[in-house]
Amino acid sequence: MSIAQVEQLFSVEEGFFAFRTVRHMVFVDFKSIPAASAAMRKYQNHFFTDPKTNAPITNPNGTGSGMLIDYDKDPTSKRNANYNRQAMKEFKDDALIVRVMCSTCGSVVIKLRLPPPITFATLPVRKTDHSIVIDTEQYVCGLSVARGEIKKLKRTAGIETQYRFNCKECVTLPVAYSSVPFEQTTKLMYLMADAYTTDLNRVRRTTDGWDGLSFATSLSLSLPPSLTRGVLW
Repeated sequence: MSIAQVEQLFSVEEGFFAFRTVRHMVFVDFKSIPAASAAMRKYQNHFFTDPKTNAPITNPNGTGSGMLIDYDKDPTSKRNANYNRQAMKEFKDDALIVRVMCSTCGSVVIKLRLPPPITFATLPVRKTDHSIVIDTEQYVCGLSVARGEIKKLKRTAGIETQYRFNCKECVTLPVAYSSVPFEQTTKLMYLMADAYTTDLNRVRRTTDGWDGLSFATSLSLSLPPSLTRGVLW
C-alpha cells in the first residue's frame, strides 16, 4: 500500500487542504474544524484492503490495528508555520488575493482581490464603528458567510438597520453587515471591528478539546516505519 493511496483517501474529503509526511507520521490539513473532525471519525481505525483478496492489510507479522488518527499536537508556532507555507503555496499564483478570516475560528469568510496600489490597510474605515468598508462589486471574489440577525442600532442621525452576516463555522458570530435587506444585492459590505483578521497568528479560539489555533485543523496519522520507504505496509 503506497503513501499516495493514503493521500488519495483523504484528498476527496470535503475541506481537504494539504497532505504532509514527516518521518513515520502523516499530517492531513483541512480548512475547517468540522471537516477535520468528520474525516477523523470516518477513518479512525481504518484498514486498507488487499485488492486481490479484499482482506485487511496488516503489518508484515499479520498484526496491528487500523490507522490511528488524532489532532496535530505540534506547538502552535510550528503548526502556524506549516499552514502558512501551504497557504503561500496555494496562493502563490495570485498574489492579489487577501483572505479575511473569522478572528474566532480562523475560517475564511471573504476573499478580496485588491489590485495595486490598493491594499487591505488602505481600504476605507467607517468612522461610526471602525468597520472596514468593502466594495463588493470591485473587490470581492469569494464569500463564505451565513445570514445572521437583523439588528437595529440607535445612532446620532437616527436608527440604523444592519443585516448581519455570520461566520459559517461559528454559526452565530457576526463578522460583517450590510445596510440593505438580504434579498437585495449590496454594493457595500462592512467588516466588523475585532470580528475578522488577515493574520493567521491572531485566531483566538480553542475548540474540540484541542490545544491550538482552530485554523490549523490538522490530523496526525500514525503509520509504521516502512513509511520512509514509500510503502505503508
